[in-house]
Amino acid sequence: MNLIKNKGFTIIEAIVSLALFAIAFSGLYFFFGMAHQAYNNSEKRMHLNLMANHILDTIHAEAYRADADVANPFVTPASYNANLSDCSLYTAPDVRHTWCTELDASVGPHKGVHVDEVRTVEVVKDEAYLIANVALVVDAGIGEKNLIKTFLSRKIPAPRRPGPQQVCMETHNAIIAHVESEIKNCDAGTVPDLTVDWIVNYGGSLGIVDHKQKISCPDWTRLPREDYAGFSESGSAMTWLYDFWGRWVNTTFKFYINEEGLPATKPSPYGNNNHSLSMEGWNGIKHGFQIKERYCMSDQEDYLGNIAGNTLDCSQYTKRDPADWAGGKPALHAWSCCPDDSSGPPYNQCVDNWGSTRDPSKYGWTVNVIKW
Repeated sequence: MNLIKNKGFTIIEAIVSLALFAIAFSGLYFFFGMAHQAYNNSEKRMHLNLMANHILDTIHAEAYRADADVANPFVTPASYNANLSDCSLYTAPDVRHTWCTELDASVGPHKGVHVDEVRTVEVVKDEAYLIANVALVVDAGIGEKNLIKTFLSRKIPAPRRPGPQQVCMETHNAIIAHVESEIKNCDAGTVPDLTVDWIVNYGGSLGIVDHKQKISCPDWTRLPREDYAGFSESGSAMTWLYDFWGRWVNTTFKFYINEEGLPATKPSPYGNNNHSLSMEGWNGIKHGFQIKERYCMSDQEDYLGNIAGNTLDCSQYTKRDPADWAGGKPALHAWSCCPDDSSGPPYNQCVDNWGSTRDPSKYGWTVNVIKW
């Protein structure tokens, strides 16, 4: 009889092999767990850094609120102090509620495993600066002494506000841009008409009336409207454009209480709410027949051409008939009183410095012809 001998593992060998495999696998599993925890902690640290920077950026942005706004951190810095360990302390729309809920969503809620686990925001005012400190410490999940920490601090300067002269010049340039844009669109026929709205307080039974005037495009003809103020409502609009855009200026940049007793909507940047043509912060439009020849003559003390940025067209002075205007179009000018504000109040009134040749060290009228 032939005996067949089968080779294989004995039960002892199998047990030893399983034991060795278990030892090796347990080590591998241990290192895999550590790697996974390290990845999670790295992600937490990234979220903490992002959140801390987001908090500081928010405080910095809020500093641009109005100087009297109680939500401005320069006014009430303590309103941004926060303990982000408990979101129930704050309710929307409080920005601290947003910080807390976003932080919980990214790294989990506060566990309190260790006494050093904190989530605080502190804002204090230091003369012209804010000092904002953010401390975010969370549990790393691998023992009470293993913490992930982010500490950021930022010194925030008070935002620089535009001065009165800058605000006045921005209004001046906005007037030019608006009128030139309307001229371009109307000439091209890209809009059916131009419209200006204004209100007048007539008193009595009429009271305050909201007026609307339209000019058809591209023929520049005034369209009919209810006639309370006595204006003619027919014919070419060219002779009326000074009033048309002048009313737009007075409505859009209304910074004083006018003769109708209507309230101011935009205070003068120079702080004067009841001023006339001659005073600082005035912005308006002048017709070509109002631009005197001597404003363009360099040998005259009222010469305005040597003031930086000024552009004038004195060719229509005293000429009220469109037949005497080049192309039948009025030489409208944006005309503003934007004196230097570097020395503070009291500010120079432009009537006292009509042309720069009277006192070259000061500012005269800012004048720019509006282009067709």
